[in-house]
Amino acid sequence: MSTDSGVGGDFEAVLDRIRSLCEKIGTKIEWFRQKIDSLLSEVPDMLSWVVDRVREGWNLLVGKLAELWDWIDEKLAYAGSPHALGAAADRWRMQVGHPADAAATRVTDGALQVDDCWQGPAADQYRQRVAEQRETLAAIRSDFANPIADALDDVAWAIYAFWTGIGGALVGLVATIVGAAGTIPTVVGIPAGTGMVIAGILTFLGSAGAATYALTEKAGGAARTLETVTSSGLDTWPRFAS
Repeated sequence: MSTDSGVGGDFEAVLDRIRSLCEKIGTKIEWFRQKIDSLLSEVPDMLSWVVDRVREGWNLLVGKLAELWDWIDEKLAYAGSPHALGAAADRWRMQVGHPADAAATRVTDGALQVDDCWQGPAADQYRQRVAEQRETLAAIRSDFANPIADALDDVAWAIYAFWTGIGGALVGLVATIVGAAGTIPTVVGIPAGTGMVIAGILTFLGSAGAATYALTEKAGGAARTLETVTSSGLDTWPRFAS
């Protein structure tokens, strides 16, 4: 991920889309409620048992809907920032990895002035250690900066993919609700309509759970990488500097 990739702006658009879909779902559910109330108001008293069954189904729908809103509110409270993670990854590469790699290319026997300005056994010993220093500088990029940057990028893209997937699942839920609306022109169709919406909510929650697991696994892998890198340090650290 690069700070110039536009992912930060794209991510905000994804979150805005999710909020818009949530508002649309709320509007559709309110339409359901008003439609059901209107139909039930026309049911004669002798069929009050029908009204009771319909209200039981509606209460079940409301309970599942509460789970949906709780899940979305909880996740939106800490949606994450792919842009910030990508920017941090870029800084590790550009401000740590690249300078160290550039320094490694300059640490060569030909570039050093040891043989011009320093003679004797000490100079000879130092000259023999040039390769170790060069390898260590190169390893700062390959063994330290790059793994950290890659781990940050992995989480950034995982967050973006997570919310994109949630948006797609919400689109599916909206389609289900719209389809269910066509089943309740009469009281008889209300149970089928509410059942469709409940099934749609359960499908969304199942997809959301799977997406959460995938994001958690990716974040856990990145955390393990960071822990390993920061705890083990550089394997190629010069022996004479230990």
